[in-house]
Amino acid sequence: MKQLEGRVAIVTGAGSGIGRATAIKMGSRGALVVASDIDVEAGEQTALKVQAVGAECVHFPADTSQSAELEELVLAAVRTFGGVDILHNNAGIHETSLTSRTSCETLDEDVWDRIMAVNLKAVWQAARLAVPHMRKRGGGAIINAGSTGGLV
Repeated sequence: MKQLEGRVAIVTGAGSGIGRATAIKMGSRGALVVASDIDVEAGEQTALKVQAVGAECVHFPADTSQSAELEELVLAAVRTFGGVDILHNNAGIHETSLTSRTSCETLDEDVWDRIMAVNLKAVWQAARLAVPHMRKRGGGAIINAGSTGGLV
């Protein structure tokens, strides 16, 4: 039996990098994976890569800054695989993905709000939505990824 056999895992920011690698690794260890990314093409590619290691995986596109989309993501995991056991909050952005490099003096407030919505609020919101489903299955695990950017 594989380490995560039958566990349902949601991975946000699964379209590339650490999110993609995590989705593939969880799948290879037996998890049923819901790979989520705002980039539909990248998320679908991740789902194919997870399936290539013999795991069940669906891509569910979601903008994690939108509470309604996070709720639909969690419900998609419940509808598709029967619950939620693992939540990996991996989606994240930084100002250079939204605008040219800037300082606190010139950073636009809308950019700041978008960064906080994706990098902070979405982590809390996803956990808030997933925990009741985890409790129904006897518990679970929440993994919150960060980057060295948080230390800078």
